Amino acid sequence: MAPVFAGARAAVLPRVLGGEVYIAGRSLFRLVAQAAQVGGFALGGLLLIALTPRAALLLNTGAFLVSAALLAVGVEARPAAASARSLSLVRDSLAGLGRVFRLVRLRRVLVFGWAVPAIGVTPEALAAPYAQLAGFGTVGLGLLMSALPVGTVLGEVLCLWIPSPARRLRLVVPLVLLMFLPQLAFGLRPGLPLAVGLIVLSGMGLAHHLGLDQLLMDAAPEEVVGRALSIQTAGLMFWQGIGFAVAGSAAQLLAPPVVITAAAVAGLALVPLLRPR
Repeated sequence: MAPVFAGARAAVLPRVLGGEVYIAGRSLFRLVAQAAQVGGFALGGLLLIALTPRAALLLNTGAFLVSAALLAVGVEARPAAASARSLSLVRDSLAGLGRVFRLVRLRRVLVFGWAVPAIGVTPEALAAPYAQLAGFGTVGLGLLMSALPVGTVLGEVLCLWIPSPARRLRLVVPLVLLMFLPQLAFGLRPGLPLAVGLIVLSGMGLAHHLGLDQLLMDAAPEEVVGRALSIQTAGLMFWQGIGFAVAGSAAQLLAPPVVITAAAVAGLALVPLLRPR
């Protein structure tokens, strides 16, 4: 259900924020999510010193219920689009998908924005087997798992200092290359400090989403902006999950460093084919 929630939130955001403020708002969502992921790893580890895993999960469930209550009280209700009232949910959703994907420029932005992270999450997906193979231990695994969110936060903060939308657009492809190039070095089976540094660099490349957000807003007609943003966000979560599953399946047959390197090569090969124009 998480992609449904994330998609609805993405569709509401441009109705709350407009123009350049919207791009900054999207970036702030990513910053909060990645920082919370790093903090969540640390807090979860500390909780397990005092609590059983079952108790920690129940506590986490309580936190979600508190979040739901805050949303119910603090978020202003906004009416659905007029077309949504005349069609069933399924028919309206399929019609909206068709309208969005018939727009060639918008379709390229969406596919590129899904393919890059789906392939780029391979080091994170294989952090546990790589740490086991290299003998990093539990602490090393925690550092590997936290490296990508740390890099993402650094990249977003640095790129937010770039005020020009045109310059952000020109940085989309270089930042995607920054995401994949460090991953090639995993073929050499780097030790813990170098592996963490490589993943941090790779995570900084995820800042290409700042430019993609601008491209999407430029490519989407006003009447489908909400749908496009909802589809983009839900699709991103879905395809990242597929990326984790494919990486894990490949690691059943090949060593994790080989899978990470092969994924990086595939990502670099896809950039010129899929990049938005």
